[in-house]
Amino acid sequence: MTSEQTRVPEMADTWAEAVETIYVRRARQLWEYGRRLGLDSGAAEEVAQEVFVRLLRLPALRRPGNPDAWLFRCGVPISGREAPDEQVRHDGRS
Repeated sequence: MTSEQTRVPEMADTWAEAVETIYVRRARQLWEYGRRLGLDSGAAEEVAQEVFVRLLRLPALRRPGNPDAWLFRCGVPISGREAPDEQVRHDGRS
């Protein structure tokens, strides 16, 4: 993934179009991440949808410069799970 792919799509005329482009590019990966966190298929889909709704509703001044990273950071708390690297630290394993 290039840094250009992680930025807000510049060809989009509106924030909604940018989010749609990001959705097409990342929705499946976000769903897969939810599954790796231990969510069932339906819950992973719900978390992915909620994350994109939150992204769409962000006020202009709070919109991330790197929405891809934001999606995954936001998805973990919504899922109620810990990211895999956080699980390792809590378990005492490295």
